[in-house]
Amino acid sequence: MVGTDHQRVDPLQGRYGWQREARSWLAESERVAARDWSVTAAGGRFLASRVVRGAGVETVRRHFWVLRGWFRWAEVQASRRARDVRAQAVLSYVEHCRVERRHRPRTVSCYWETFSLFTRFLHESGVLAEDPLEHVTVLRGTPDKRERVLSTEELEVVVGSLRERAACHVPHWGWHHRRDLLLCKVLIATGLRAKEICALRVGDFDPVAGTLAVEGKGGGRFAIRGRRVFVSDPLLLGELRTWANGLRHSRGALFPSYRGRGEGRSLGVNGLDSRIRSWGQLAGLARPLHAHLFRSTFCSHLIANGADVYSVQQLMGHACVEVTLDVYLSLTEAEVRAQWRRHNPLPGVAAR
Repeated sequence: MVGTDHQRVDPLQGRYGWQREARSWLAESERVAARDWSVTAAGGRFLASRVVRGAGVETVRRHFWVLRGWFRWAEVQASRRARDVRAQAVLSYVEHCRVERRHRPRTVSCYWETFSLFTRFLHESGVLAEDPLEHVTVLRGTPDKRERVLSTEELEVVVGSLRERAACHVPHWGWHHRRDLLLCKVLIATGLRAKEICALRVGDFDPVAGTLAVEGKGGGRFAIRGRRVFVSDPLLLGELRTWANGLRHSRGALFPSYRGRGEGRSLGVNGLDSRIRSWGQLAGLARPLHAHLFRSTFCSHLIANGADVYSVQQLMGHACVEVTLDVYLSLTEAEVRAQWRRHNPLPGVAAR
């Protein structure tokens, strides 16, 4: 039921090799005091702490593989104690990944996020007297906030190219193009995460109220609860009604991966990303498209058009308003100056 916490699975409880190894790290940490933790024992405690804070399986797995690669690197092997972790060891490994392994800037940025959280955890646990990365900055792979937003013109080009292909009269491909067109419109109108839109079932769509029931993200006491998002555009609502009525499986996926036998199977996140990349290529856009770009666009346009940040937080499904402000809100100097001129109380007072 929307509005209540969904049953969660502990990301560390599973049959996969990385989960078994992470549990062995955690078991190792329980046999010794915090000051005597090895780096692997500290890694196990760190992963467990992220689970408590509501991290999902994908996030915990990403942290695991980053730490595992670092632990196996030569310089860390020379010092196996967590209390000996230094900033230089982290920076050297990051540079190694960037130069020798040729990892992309966004990947390096994800690595840095894991290391920053890990060293902060060691400091908060009393293993380190201070966080060695607290005052260290590296070149982040995340682009400027304004580069993460599609303009209205770019959205029109993407939707226009999909609309042309949706007019295809070949039954099989025409169905896929119509699905892609509707997917694109829903992403623009709701700002759903990739996993959220892939998890939608036919029963999650309420054609009378014009809402979509969306499952929350994460787990534990910091879980983001399920919510309902609104489909207020009458044309899009009519298209969704027609689409849902035309699906053969009333309890299947709202956006199936294909038509025919097994139609109830949902489109996966990787499949969705592949489709979205193709949208940008067909539209002739210079930069690649991805699902989160539509989400950023939705949030940024809401704020730019005057929506208050607390309403945006509810629509986006953020656990706290700080996420909305930090990740999505970006103002230029000219915009700040315009806001100052509009709301500065001095002119009205001086005129009296």
